[in-house]
Amino acid sequence: MRDGQPVSDHGPILDAIKTVLDVEARQAKLLGLDTPVKQQLEMDQTITYAFEGVNLDNLR
Repeated sequence: MRDGQPVSDHGPILDAIKTVLDVEARQAKLLGLDTPVKQQLEMDQTITYAFEGVNLDNLR
């Protein structure tokens, strides 16, 4: 009691909120919503440029 008034216990409400957040986190993981958005892709490619109408010997 505080100043003659009972003190309210917020513990049950906080426990319920934690339970809801845990359920939502598990559901998001199950549905794959937490997968990374960016992915690094490595490819072995060669790019060849062809210039038409340009004499490459004049550029050296």
